[in-house]
Amino acid sequence: MRNVPMGGTMTLRNPVLALLCLLLGASASLAQVSGRLSGTVTDQSGQVIVAAEVTVTNSGTSEQRVVQSNEAGNFVVGET
Repeated sequence: MRNVPMGGTMTLRNPVLALLCLLLGASASLAQVSGRLSGTVTDQSGQVIVAAEVTVTNSGTSEQRVVQSNEAGNFVVGET
């Protein structure tokens, strides 16, 4: 790298590298975090609860997802 006097200009030596850095930075800023939560709803005796309403709340955004447990008491929220 060479010194550039104040008010001077610097030429870009590798425009492909600069473009790659720009694209990687843009794609990282667009990344989304997602996940999957699953479980089984049971009562105190261990029996499964069919058609139980399960609400999951994102504490950061207050977004809620509501699902029901299936005939085995299982539920899945998010990516399947």
